[in-house]
Amino acid sequence: MRRIERTYTVRGGLEKVSSYDAATAGNVVNEVLREYNDLEMLTKEYQEHEGAKDGSTLYVEYNYDETVVDNEYTKGLGPKSVRYPNAGLVHLTYGSALTPPLPRSAQKGP
Repeated sequence: MRRIERTYTVRGGLEKVSSYDAATAGNVVNEVLREYNDLEMLTKEYQEHEGAKDGSTLYVEYNYDETVVDNEYTKGLGPKSVRYPNAGLVHLTYGSALTPPLPRSAQKGP
């Protein structure tokens, strides 16, 4: 690896990190790409180990609780689930308003 380039979203969030095999130009060696929702919350993170991200690149997907009552997010957009590249899914649940989320279950498969 000879060079690393980064790109950012319009709001300043890290969008892409690419490493290259040359100081200028060259080929992408590996790449990480992040996707965000309209609130700039991370929704997907791709990681390609053999070149640039493509259609078969694996990713981790993040889902948030978007429950709204009276135009207010009642669960504070807290993490709801995380899906891993092996299709493993972890759901997060909440106790009282002051308790952080805890894993409720993990299941493999879509």
